[in-house]
Amino acid sequence: MKSVLLKKLERKLVNALSLSGLHHGKIGFVNSTGTLNFTGWQCKTCKICPQIVNEKKVVRFEDRRCFAKPVVNCVGIPVLVKNKCVGLLVVGGNEVPLNRMPETFSEVAKLASIYLKLLRIMNLSVQRWGEENKIALLGNYPEFLQTLHKLEKFARCENSVLITGESGTGKELFARSLYLLSRLNNKPFLSENCSRFHHESLMVSELFGHKKGSFTGAIADHNGIFEAAAGGVVFLDEVGELSPAAQKMLLRVIESGEIKPLGSQVVKKVDVRIVSATNRDLKAMVEQGAFRQDLFYRLDCLSLFIPPLRERGEDWQLLLDFYLKRLNRKHGSKKRFSSAAIKLLQLYAWPGNIRELKNIVETGFWSSENEVIDAKDFASKLQKPTTTARHFFDVEPYYRRMVKDGQSFWEVIYQPFLARELNRSQVKAILQFSLSQSNGGYKGLLNLFNMPPGDYKKFVNFLRNHGLNDC
Repeated sequence: MKSVLLKKLERKLVNALSLSGLHHGKIGFVNSTGTLNFTGWQCKTCKICPQIVNEKKVVRFEDRRCFAKPVVNCVGIPVLVKNKCVGLLVVGGNEVPLNRMPETFSEVAKLASIYLKLLRIMNLSVQRWGEENKIALLGNYPEFLQTLHKLEKFARCENSVLITGESGTGKELFARSLYLLSRLNNKPFLSENCSRFHHESLMVSELFGHKKGSFTGAIADHNGIFEAAAGGVVFLDEVGELSPAAQKMLLRVIESGEIKPLGSQVVKKVDVRIVSATNRDLKAMVEQGAFRQDLFYRLDCLSLFIPPLRERGEDWQLLLDFYLKRLNRKHGSKKRFSSAAIKLLQLYAWPGNIRELKNIVETGFWSSENEVIDAKDFASKLQKPTTTARHFFDVEPYYRRMVKDGQSFWEVIYQPFLARELNRSQVKAILQFSLSQSNGGYKGLLNLFNMPPGDYKKFVNFLRNHGLNDC
């Protein structure tokens, strides 16, 4: 999993370099144990790196001695975690503009620190809850990365957090990650699904406790989840299913830190952080009178929305690879999805999100007769229609702008891609369509896309760096 994160970080770095006009430079991450090697070169010991560590700021320098291969212009960017420099992003190349250093590099350094922290959370999560929990933090789409950044910020305080999102997006896994990031991670983490109770007395009992004889079957005193999690975190899943009585008692916990067990006259003090989650529209429930407005505002102090899988670009393929590799590793196989199966899934809306994706991978894995998983092996699991939320991408307007209107690839495709207005699947679709109209391979696209012959190396590097050279 470490390599997956570093590969994603490398793609972000390549984007940053491209935006600054550097297309053939070298990238490395230097830490106390050496270099996590991105591009096949090693960083030598010099006096520049300690200077960057001490000053904690971007430093531009010119020193051929820093690298095993001759490099002229270099930039050192400190990666900070809790204001401590944990490593350096070192960017080198003859094209690095020393006279102006774009803020993009500093933003990339911030991103690197987030990834390092998330990598640590993953390891802690796996140790405590198993490998399944690292799936919550896998993703590369901008909106999802913003959610991860919020997660890291919210962990620094102890306010209530409301996690919203569709069923199957991994809300409980996010709650666990929030807990692991916080200073409360050595305290209890207890969770309760509020939708599992059919009787109000059982709901109130599990959450707030009860006294012996308070209801039929209460044969002994019972401490509720808030008392058992003293000093830690309580996670309430499907909080929209709380009964009116339970909502009132929960509001009391948040406002005064007090609980009164069912059947008791004694008030007890509790100190917990409350993280809740729901796939329902609580604002609409407030308007309908089904959920207390004062409780909603207390729970929604900090909001964390997890986008559905269909709105996360190509993250579904990253998750697909994760589950398939795990099954292959566990059962000693080398199964893979056919290109036809991948094309079908590219058009799928994923109404069940990550939970459904896992089910489809397992179904395809066990249904396939050989090492290739075809669409027929899992098609019965797909909900119809498959194109309701993922419409077919129309490549012709982009193709027409280049071929008929005379605009270049760098203007029509490259810049929108870097600005996240086009995703990798869409660019790949444009390339595939264009290749079908040309007989000259990638070199044939130069003329078609209005690029001079000298741009060929830059064009191929762009395709290779972004995984677009397999069209």
